[in-house]
This record gives sequence, structure tokens and C-alpha cells, in this order.
Amino acid sequence: MCRYLAVLLTALALPLYALGCSDQSGCEPRGCHAHDNADKREEQDIAKTRIGRFVGVVMDLGVSSLQLDDAKRVFGFQTDGPVDMRMDRSSGARAEDLLRKLSEKELAGILWDYGQERRARSIARAIVRARTKKRLLWTSELARICERAARGARQRIHPATRTFQALRIAVNDELGGLASALRWMPRVLKAGGVVVVISFHSLEDGIVKRCFKDHGRDGLFDVLTLKPVRPGPQEVKRNRRSRSARLRAARRTPKSAVDEQS
Repeated sequence: MCRYLAVLLTALALPLYALGCSDQSGCEPRGCHAHDNADKREEQDIAKTRIGRFVGVVMDLGVSSLQLDDAKRVFGFQTDGPVDMRMDRSSGARAEDLLRKLSEKELAGILWDYGQERRARSIARAIVRARTKKRLLWTSELARICERAARGARQRIHPATRTFQALRIAVNDELGGLASALRWMPRVLKAGGVVVVISFHSLEDGIVKRCFKDHGRDGLFDVLTLKPVRPGPQEVKRNRRSRSARLRAARRTPKSAVDEQS
């Protein structure tokens, strides 16, 4: 009998990779790849892997360093490139499409809801004003708009940080995908199986906390982390991008006949 670990990589809009490790001597890698958003991934989709339910699931919600540094994708403003921000570049609206089509009120709502940007209205107003003159095609242009809109305000992060975060989340429906994936998680874990979620901002962490709490109240999960585990100083020193990471974990209880399959 084999035990399996599923690894859901980078924010649910990327492919699902299931890696199987044999519990015999040595490790026999098995895997499956499904190119889809995790909010569409239900129990029957997992069953198609034919490797049974999982003893562990690791959900890394962060954008990988390779993607952050990819000039063609451009999720940040450190590298100039097209305002795309799609995890899956084969489908869906680009961030540039949102900047071009949405009203000032809608843009402000996205910046506030997904970026917790206090200057959401002024940045949205500046975006609408700028797009009347020319299309916003490059991340450097968007970053300069954010800088000008925040001029004079004291801040510890770059003024474009929350805007870029908000647009990326909106384009990829990251929060909706996360909530959906956590909702079906009890159905794909074996009894005693553990799910670990690594989030990188408070919006994600809040969803994980609430879903774990809900499953715990229903008797499906034992929450293993009352508070999120944060990286220590040495880890942050080795990898500065880990500084905002929050880890939460829960164990599947034996409740429900859904776990009888082995």
C-alpha cells in the first residue's frame, strides 16, 4: 500500500501536482498533472489520478520566485513588462484588460478588497485619468501612477505593492479558488491525513483560518495550529521573500464514511 502527498503549487491558479512516495524502501515518484484552476478541482477530478486519497496536502499559495522574476508574466514592478499577471496565460482576462474596462469605482473596490490599499480611490482615479491619454500596457507605467497618487504619504513599502497584489488576485480569482479548494479538502484526505497551507497575506490567511475552524466545528478537522507559524530571523535572512509567510495545519478526523476508501 502506498501513501501519497499532494502538493498544490502557487496559488491555486497553477497546475496541481500530485507526488506519490512509496512507503517501502526507496522512493518511487508517481505523479499527475492537471492544468486547471483549483476552484474547479472537485473530488471526482482527484479520483482521476487513480492514486487514492492523500495522507498529506501542502498548499503553497505564494507566487514562485521564478514567476516573480519572469519578465513575460510580471506580477511585480521590479521588472518592467506587459501588465498581464495571469497565472495561466492561455485563458482569462489580463490585468491590462481590467485597467482599461473597469470603472473608477470598480477599480477602487478591487484595490481595497484585495490589496487593502488605503489610497484605493486616489489610485483608481489616477488610473482612469491616465488611460484617457493612452493604454496602460507596461508595469513601469502603472507603478509610476501609483507613486504619483501616493506622493507625500509616509509608507514602509513601495506605493505600488498593494495595487499589484490586488490586480493579481482579481485576475486569477485566487481567494475564490482558495476557499473552494479548502471546502472540498476533507473529501480528498485520508483519516489522519494532514493539510498544510502556506499563505502570504492576511486575506488568504483569514480564509484558511475560517475554513479550518468551520471544518473543526463540523468534526472533520483537528486544527494543529491555533496561531499561524511564522518564519524565524534566520529563514528570512536566507530568503527575504519568506518574511510574510504564514503556515497553518489541520488533521483529518475519522468522521464520515468518505474516508473508508484506502
